Amino acid sequence: MPDALPVASTAAPPLARAREATSPVSAPEKHEAAPATLRHIAIIPDGNRRWAAAQGLPLWDGVRMGVKTAEAVFEAVRRRRIPWCTFWASSYDNLLKRPRAERMVLNELFAAWFSRLAENPTVHREHVRVRVLGEWRELLADAAVQAMMRVREVTAEYQGPALTFLVGYDGDRELVAATNVLLQARTGTPAGPVALADLRAHAWTKELPDVDFLIRTGSWEDPHRSANFLPFLTSNVQESYPQLYWPDFSEEELQRVIDDFAARGRRLGA
Repeated sequence: MPDALPVASTAAPPLARAREATSPVSAPEKHEAAPATLRHIAIIPDGNRRWAAAQGLPLWDGVRMGVKTAEAVFEAVRRRRIPWCTFWASSYDNLLKRPRAERMVLNELFAAWFSRLAENPTVHREHVRVRVLGEWRELLADAAVQAMMRVREVTAEYQGPALTFLVGYDGDRELVAATNVLLQARTGTPAGPVALADLRAHAWTKELPDVDFLIRTGSWEDPHRSANFLPFLTSNVQESYPQLYWPDFSEEELQRVIDDFAARGRRLGA
């Protein structure tokens, strides 16, 4: 489960604090091409709470730094002309099982963040397509839901870079949902074998290509994905578990792991 967004705290920060950071997409000053084989990068931003604890700071400072790190990393990904970036903003359990006070602040943060993103000039200038996937509609408050729906709507026709947020996401639940939709679609038709492509065509992530490279911070001592992360897209994924917490992840670290990806070579069973 990612820990990139609000977690336990004795006091919630005001909304103004959540608005301090700028939008996660801003104009690059230069372009640095990534390997041609790197088209889709996925990120699990773990370690905000542990970073704050190690610094002797309130947990919310770790969350705030994590947001700023995400914004800088999105910009760095764009500079490298990687066309698809998927970011796990919160798990299903984050939105269902955390204490009510935490969920209220999480809703506040989402409402502010996605509202800014919908107005970001670079999103519109570069035709960035923003997707929000998961069960967020059922789990978030109306203001957050409306902000997410708006940024999706105003960028729906764009054909530029793709920025996808997983909110209220769980890969096992995506598998079950795809299966149920497929079964409903086959009602009244002759039964036949089910192919993986049939399930994938009904998945939440059906519009996304396979993930080439997965980066998870904060888990180098216990490398794992959590909640069956992106099961339809990660069969042949390369993975990296840098030895740092998400707030310490930087453009330099991104380049280091990309260089490592490029040096590995991908045989894909050949």
